[in-house]
Amino acid sequence: MKFSFFFKKKTLLPHKLSELSKIINYKIKSPNIFLEALTHSSLQKKSYERLEFLGDSILNFLVAEYFFSIYPEKSEGELTKIRSQIVNKKSLVILAEQIKLEKFIDYDERILNLNEKKIDSILADSFEALIAAIFQDGGINETKKFLQTQISIALQKKFLKIQDENFKGQLLELTQSKKIGTPTYNVISEDGEPHNKTFVVEIKIKEKPYATGSGKNKKEAEQIAANLTLKILEKENPN
Repeated sequence: MKFSFFFKKKTLLPHKLSELSKIINYKIKSPNIFLEALTHSSLQKKSYERLEFLGDSILNFLVAEYFFSIYPEKSEGELTKIRSQIVNKKSLVILAEQIKLEKFIDYDERILNLNEKKIDSILADSFEALIAAIFQDGGINETKKFLQTQISIALQKKFLKIQDENFKGQLLELTQSKKIGTPTYNVISEDGEPHNKTFVVEIKIKEKPYATGSGKNKKEAEQIAANLTLKILEKENPN
């Protein structure tokens, strides 16, 4: 659980690097750069921020190169969407948790007061810094090997998913290609306090109702309804 490292004494990183080396399957040659990559700025000493900057650029390049090579048929736009799904904070947190990175982050116990959003930021930033540390210590090929392995594992275990989540766009493309009409979205209910509302949206195509979706905002409800409608239409029009 990612919160566990916030409820124990500060990790003695030098004694943990051998364990980290086994987990990431990389032989560490320069321990200091990894200590820096896993040091939070709350300790008021050299932290991972500079390495995070470098790691962010390396991450974007290697992810782009990886999916460019394995999906030769995909367009620039499709590859951009895939890359964005891998390099965003949510995905980086998943990759960080996959290698139990929280066990190795050196921190000041004052960060106990942080909320979940900030905790996720620390995990994501530390993962980028780790990428830079491997690059500085072992070069681009070792970095590529590490990153592609972790992404592949996460995809196989379905911790990460590559998909087009713009269901409204997919639905519009499908209805246009099948020439069955343009979907319309109607809010049929809106309940709850102003700061905590639930919206229910119904989709109709040529006045025929297909599906409803509920969410904390109209956009979310529309996307859920569109996804459900896509599944209905795929059954109705298998070819």
